[in-house]
Amino acid sequence: MGSAVYVWAWVMAWQLVATLENLPVPPTVNNAYINFRGGRRASQSHTDFKLECQKWALGHYRELHRIRPLVSGKILAMGYSYHLQRSRLYTKKGGIKRFDVSNRIKLLEDSMCRMIQVDDSHVWVLKASKVEVARRIQEQVVITIWAHEIGKLDDLQL
Repeated sequence: MGSAVYVWAWVMAWQLVATLENLPVPPTVNNAYINFRGGRRASQSHTDFKLECQKWALGHYRELHRIRPLVSGKILAMGYSYHLQRSRLYTKKGGIKRFDVSNRIKLLEDSMCRMIQVDDSHVWVLKASKVEVARRIQEQVVITIWAHEIGKLDDLQL
């Protein structure tokens, strides 16, 4: 029982840093690389996604500049919400389509960490979810970032 309270106090110490909207939906890790001359290199969909992220970062420069000092030297939690059109989530018969969010996190996490200038080893918690939207033009990824001072769990006082 004591450990549940302890974990609750630790989670409550997280500070909401930002919610970023309208990020592009990444390709899957399976489609991000191609085999080439005995090695691997980025696929066209990977390159296109990186360019879309760079364009997004240019349009949100002030926001990213404000976030950087808030995350510097801290451990992070990131929530990824994939807003997708119904046709990408369900078959015509109502079954669930194969849209595996965990296969899409790595490229998005790498791009976001590059934008906020933090090493991705500082991300300790990930959450991913799918949200249905009415039209394809509304498809996006929304990222929420929380930060916590690096320290020992023993440092927290209940």
